[in-house]
Amino acid sequence: MKKTIFGTLAIVLVILSACQQKSGYNVKVTLEGIPDGKVYMSVRGAEGMEKIDSADLFNGHFEMVGEVTEPGMVYLTVPEAGRERPQFFLENSEIVIEGKKGNLSEMSVVGSNLQDQYSAFMLVTAPFDEKEAKIYDDYSIANESGDTAAITKIMADYDLLTEARDAAVDTYIAENNNSIISAYIVARQKIYSLELADLEAYQTAFGEIANNSKYGKIISDRIDVLKRVAIGQKAPEIAMPDTAGVIQKLSDLHGKYVLVDFWASWCGPCRVENPNVVKAYQQFHEKGFDIYAISLDQKRDNWLKAIKDDNLTWTQVSILEGWKAPAVKEYGVMSIPANVLVDPNGVIVGRNLRGEDLDAKLHELLK
Repeated sequence: MKKTIFGTLAIVLVILSACQQKSGYNVKVTLEGIPDGKVYMSVRGAEGMEKIDSADLFNGHFEMVGEVTEPGMVYLTVPEAGRERPQFFLENSEIVIEGKKGNLSEMSVVGSNLQDQYSAFMLVTAPFDEKEAKIYDDYSIANESGDTAAITKIMADYDLLTEARDAAVDTYIAENNNSIISAYIVARQKIYSLELADLEAYQTAFGEIANNSKYGKIISDRIDVLKRVAIGQKAPEIAMPDTAGVIQKLSDLHGKYVLVDFWASWCGPCRVENPNVVKAYQQFHEKGFDIYAISLDQKRDNWLKAIKDDNLTWTQVSILEGWKAPAVKEYGVMSIPANVLVDPNGVIVGRNLRGEDLDAKLHELLK
């Protein structure tokens, strides 16, 4: 009888032990060519990268054991490997990783079903990434030689490549519309350039698993923000110091059509767009058009120099803390250049109007 009891207890303990081992993650990593040192595992949070685990790399090996409430993309920071920061999908399973210094982005990851799905997605985008790399090289050569004809063709080729890549990605998402990977792609790779209607379309197409994932929630939060600053909504108040340190309010410009323009001296596309904004200001200012420009600069001298160099003669404000400016979050700005057009009553009547689109909208409103 005792043998039976002890035997039963032993079996129960083995089963419990096995269950406990499977309740979390066990990441076993082998990295060749990297000296001993500390390794960190991080996730991207609302305020930047957040460390969730760490280990000591010794003789090319380290192990991390823990548990995540839900799966997601994580990043390994290996100080001794330089700037390389490999990433993979972490879930509660045993995951075996192997990599080499200088090529950690192509490390082998076994044991994560989500990582397998993500690898399949990467095979879809790989051909486009290779062509994009060549376009960048061709552009650098043409730019150095001042070959404007070549630059024009290269930019046209880039636009066609971008359209083809977007179509391929959307096909993948449509075919995997209830996958966490699809929600991740939208939340981390596409969300920066998508408007409210686009995000709502993805959310509607997604299944329950995708929408309830952490990435589905990021998309949902983004939709809430964009609804608050959608066309037809009252533009949130902004009060920030100008170049002289005097607080300027957006509401001070009520009675005019105002372009709330987010930019920075270090933003290449912003500087390219500035001549179009200058032209619009010169053409429509006397008819009731003004600009309230918010810089995401951190260095005052660079900000002031760009204002002078680009002939930006309208209201310029900044707290010189980059993306930490409250208006950035309030208006849902995730990339620049970005803008909203506000009517004389403070109601938003346009979003992200650039070049000919801005000119056409102002012609429509200020005939």
